[in-house]
Amino acid sequence: MIVIEHNIPTPSTHYEAIKTMAIGDSFLVQNGYALNATRSWVKRHCPDIEITARMNDEPELGYRIWRIK
Repeated sequence: MIVIEHNIPTPSTHYEAIKTMAIGDSFLVQNGYALNATRSWVKRHCPDIEITARMNDEPELGYRIWRIK
């Protein structure tokens, strides 16, 4: 039997921290898939935030993403 529950909040995603970033703050992602997922989430949920990304000097570390606006 399925139990229906009401008023259970949806858990936040790890992307929610992006909303608290100041301009110039940055973080690392491991690969291009995570980079694309981050870009998509920001575009969908935070249209007023702009980000840019660059591959690290050490490619095994992935990409660094900065908030620029």
